[in-house]
Amino acid sequence: MKKVTKKLSHLQNLTTVYIYKKYCKKHYF
Repeated sequence: MKKVTKKLSHLQNLTTVYIYKKYCKKHYF
């Protein structure tokens, strides 16, 4: 259970970073 939560949290972080980068590119370029 703990491992799954950690994995999910990591995935969520990656998604957030991806969306953030995409937003920044859209915003600045």
